[in-house]
Amino acid sequence: MPALTKALTVATFTRCVARYGLDGATLQRVADEAGTARGHICHHAGNREELRELFASASSAGTPTRSAS
Repeated sequence: MPALTKALTVATFTRCVARYGLDGATLQRVADEAGTARGHICHHAGNREELRELFASASSAGTPTRSAS
């Protein structure tokens, strides 16, 4: 797994949203998907609301949010 970055965190959140829906894409699920601890997700993206905002910004800007699995 590549080093965790903010972009990779958002990409992982995007995959979780696709699988579980926006409400089901929890920080723990994102961490599990990324193969890391929940605290690392919080370090790169803040809390769940901040991660949702990053996701929305990336989606509305047309920024690619997928990463190689």
